[in-house]
Amino acid sequence: MSNSTESQQGESVAPETNNGETPSGESWWGDFFRGLWLEVQRRTKSHELTVKEIDFLERAYDLPKGAKLVDAPCGVGRHSIELASRGYNVTGIDITEPFVEDARASSKEAGVQVDWRIGDMRKLPQDSFDVVTCLWGSFGYFEDDGNREHVAAAFAALKPGGQFLFDTHTTETLLPKIAEARAWRQVDDIMVLEERRFDLEGSRTVTDWTLIRGDERFEDTTSIRLYSYREIVMMLRDAGFEVETVSGSLDCDPFTLGSSRLFIGARKPA
Repeated sequence: MSNSTESQQGESVAPETNNGETPSGESWWGDFFRGLWLEVQRRTKSHELTVKEIDFLERAYDLPKGAKLVDAPCGVGRHSIELASRGYNVTGIDITEPFVEDARASSKEAGVQVDWRIGDMRKLPQDSFDVVTCLWGSFGYFEDDGNREHVAAAFAALKPGGQFLFDTHTTETLLPKIAEARAWRQVDDIMVLEERRFDLEGSRTVTDWTLIRGDERFEDTTSIRLYSYREIVMMLRDAGFEVETVSGSLDCDPFTLGSSRLFIGARKPA
């Protein structure tokens, strides 16, 4: 994949992803989660971190015991399974079928019950949930209309008084670190190269990923809409939510410039 080039007229021409869309296009995520990336996502987060994240959810948002909860997108199900093990009534939804298959197998191995479904987080079931979660940086996949549709779907899926909980990078968390734009890391036997740049016109973080294991190689691009804290709060309020709880870390530190990410809880009015 190449970086942006200049046309003869001097206009920026964005690179194409494997599915023919530009990095700011609506469907980069349609075929991204495949091959070596599936293995990286399965291995990246430890069980200890998952426990810490769910401890944070319970502590920061005072989750009602036995709450009816939808986790979307659920990925390989690590949050959904941990929540179900603590007595929550969990529905896990993801558009990537191999992730749902992994999650179903993992929940069976763990001996917990989760309602696994293949689906789009912009089209959540209208089942009067107590809580909707969107965890591990999955907020902002779409163009603005799609992201607003996601927030509206969460609002519609909740019963009055229900909570929408998610974490995401924002301009305040990521732009101070954008100079650290190229980094290698190792996930078990897979080398991962992350090359990140910022699309000023679209306000999106565009990341070129290269994964290597022996002769295997994975290359593709992700594009995540990067909102400011104010923009996120306004989007939530426009959908009808009341923003209640804001943190800058899993230790409940205040959110500020340079925080690790934004953790936010919004409530549907009773």
